[in-house]
Amino acid sequence: MLTPNSSVYLTLFTSGSSRVITPGKVLDTYDNTAKLQFPLGSELKAGAKLVIFADWRGKFHSQSVLINNVKASNGNSVIDITTDADPVLCSEEETFRISALGQNILLSVDNQINCQLADLGEEGLSVITQQPLRVGQSVSINLTVDGIYATGTMSVAGQEKLPGGQTAFTLEVTEKKCNLRKSLESLSATLQRKQLRKLTAAA
Repeated sequence: MLTPNSSVYLTLFTSGSSRVITPGKVLDTYDNTAKLQFPLGSELKAGAKLVIFADWRGKFHSQSVLINNVKASNGNSVIDITTDADPVLCSEEETFRISALGQNILLSVDNQINCQLADLGEEGLSVITQQPLRVGQSVSINLTVDGIYATGTMSVAGQEKLPGGQTAFTLEVTEKKCNLRKSLESLSATLQRKQLRKLTAAA
């Protein structure tokens, strides 16, 4: 499933039924082992098991791996892993979000401006706010990335502790078909392209 210089994704934390994934890069592979690079600060420890994701044969797959070694290198975490299971095709019903931590993307939530986007997907997002939000309340968001606007009302579905200790509040789109959902789909694709370009530039 893994090939050198390709993209790989790692689940850092979960929010409800969604999985938030952070992009990384495959540095090298040999038989059932590989060397992967992820942003420094990811909670990775030798001896731990985790699930990684990658686009394989035109489909999004997951695979269970064992971390053999972790070291810091040029602002990133480089891990040596061994695969301990065959790749599994991800269900189309599974929801994934792209991490936006470290990209300093700001948005407004009700009257709170300069809130930080933590992650984003087709059905919702997570945000770090100055004042806490209440689960169940409706909030208005205003977000712009590369000329794509996402404005509308969302529902606070929960909260999660981030690896750095901050709290992110999970917001979900309440309507199945609306302009806000279409905007989030476009923004999610935009963030993926931005992250892949960043990985390519760092190669």
